Amino acid sequence: MKVLYSNPSAEEKQVWLPYGWGRFREYCDYQSPHDLSAIEWLDPIYFGYFDVKKLVSNIDFKKVDVLLCSIYIWNEERQIEIAKYAREVNPNILILAGGPQAQYRPHQNTKIYEVFDYVSPWEGEELVSEILHQKLTGQKISNDLLVDPRHPRDVVKAKRLVLKNFKSPFVVYKEDFLRFSSDVKRSYGFVASMWETNRGCPYKCAFCDWGSATSDKIRKFDENEVMREIEILGQLQLNYVFNADANFGIFKSDLDYIKKIVDVNSKTGHPKELQFSAAKNKKEITNQAHKLLYDAKMCSGAQISFQHSDGQVLEAIDRSNIRQDKLQEELEEAFKNKIPLVGVVILGNPGDTVDKWKSNLGHMLDIGFHHDLRVHDFMLLPNAPAADPEYVSRYGLETARRKNFNAMFSTLYDADFVVKTHSYSRDDYAEMQTFTYFLTAFHVLNISRFVAMFVRHYYGVDYSKFYDELSRMPTARKIYNEVKYVMMNYTHNGGDKFFIYQDNKMTADVYIKCRVMTLQNEIMKDLVDLMSRLTPLEEDKIIDMIKAQRFTWVYWRKPRDTKMKYNFADIFKMLNDLTPMQKSNYMDIEEKNRIVRMTDFTVGAQWQYDLRHVNDFNSWVNSKANKQANKREGLFHYQQSLEL
Repeated sequence: MKVLYSNPSAEEKQVWLPYGWGRFREYCDYQSPHDLSAIEWLDPIYFGYFDVKKLVSNIDFKKVDVLLCSIYIWNEERQIEIAKYAREVNPNILILAGGPQAQYRPHQNTKIYEVFDYVSPWEGEELVSEILHQKLTGQKISNDLLVDPRHPRDVVKAKRLVLKNFKSPFVVYKEDFLRFSSDVKRSYGFVASMWETNRGCPYKCAFCDWGSATSDKIRKFDENEVMREIEILGQLQLNYVFNADANFGIFKSDLDYIKKIVDVNSKTGHPKELQFSAAKNKKEITNQAHKLLYDAKMCSGAQISFQHSDGQVLEAIDRSNIRQDKLQEELEEAFKNKIPLVGVVILGNPGDTVDKWKSNLGHMLDIGFHHDLRVHDFMLLPNAPAADPEYVSRYGLETARRKNFNAMFSTLYDADFVVKTHSYSRDDYAEMQTFTYFLTAFHVLNISRFVAMFVRHYYGVDYSKFYDELSRMPTARKIYNEVKYVMMNYTHNGGDKFFIYQDNKMTADVYIKCRVMTLQNEIMKDLVDLMSRLTPLEEDKIIDMIKAQRFTWVYWRKPRDTKMKYNFADIFKMLNDLTPMQKSNYMDIEEKNRIVRMTDFTVGAQWQYDLRHVNDFNSWVNSKANKQANKREGLFHYQQSLEL
């Protein structure tokens, strides 16, 4: 009996090894109580072609008995198309669908799943073993975890596996994985893989569906087996590894794994990069792990998932049991270890309002996320707690089907996003979107970052107030309204969130910076007028401060020699060096007459980029500085500008 596993990668040029294929096969070969030696496991579908004909070009479905489709949001459409093609070629094929996206409940869109014989969102190893045994022995296909999508049902009782005796698929099928990796390297030069050391998550965040294993006891794989597979990760020459544990760092053994993987990297040069989803409350291990990885140049920094700072919003998304002081502890430790940080928040939570959202973004800047913010739109995954009809009704959730706007993916896929709740309207949602991009453009991409920091620290003006006021200044408002128009169209009519500027496709924050750079004098006047309103400073000091801010800008024109009168560069450097929530004896504004000249055009704290080659719009907008989502540490100001 021939079994084919299908799990197309999310991206054509970023292919992931078929880890799930290895897990299913290992269970059938080593864990199952049944003799499944008659099964022939075909090479899986795992490349990322969006042309399904290319995905299945070398497969004779007439000879395939069972098709296993692992579905997540980025491959759902392709999996359905593959299943339809397989059914057309071979009407007798048994097709099973699983994975987090698998829909089985009456309120879900099970109609599109009727091409599959059965679906199941739960752990699939034991289930697949049972079904393959039934198929081999001619029995009727039956299991409590299976749902016929033509007859959806609400209640399916999950069965959790005991993982201790599981073998590593990388170890037992090493030669196959080496072959898969070689094929991917030959095609694209880049290969990625998932890696897990445990399953389950004790939390139940409303937006999350961690393989349908949320609000669940954590179960660990055998530690010795994990250590053995780490050796293989180096041999596979992986460019990128994502650890799929929901709370990596919750166990002491997790640090041993990181020490081991860093050692393997030092010997083999691989894996080149590793990321994990950090434990929510226990931070000691994750902080040490990030430090080891960062020092080994195996990670670009740490992401800290705040999601929101408002207590009522956190309560609404079942996030209030994750301690904010622990997140603060991780933040301060990372700053102490000089690890770049990305703050993660979610836009569109139930309970949110425009004012709360603006305050939330201001809070993120207040605690130190000046270099990067990652804002996720609230995607309503079908099996997440927030998708339950009772939750939807309680908070008045309304969704819109939109392309997943994510700078990490070059090919976008359709997803359902929450665009209205009882606490905010669709117009409010568009406003939150617009303000987010305005703030990230002006602060993270550094149009006014140092001025905003000065006003915050010297005069107590909240970041949210500063950027709200700035967005109302004449030229800034003109740009703001351009973005607002697009966000309203996106929210109400399904328009695109991308912008086209001088024939280049870009995100809204990059678009805003482009527009500002072509309206520099007008924007500088906005900033001077705003500072006159917010502070008692004399006009000549304000003008000198704005000139110092302008000198830090990284864009397609290099700073010109400039006459400076005061010590604002020194003040900006002092503010830039502050750790989260740090208070200090701030420098006085003093005269410092000089001509400043830039000689070093290097940017970037994580990776040093020399931007001397950037001399026109196209070279700037396509430079690495603008292609490094979540890797922006120091990319948008010239370091030397704070020393002049």
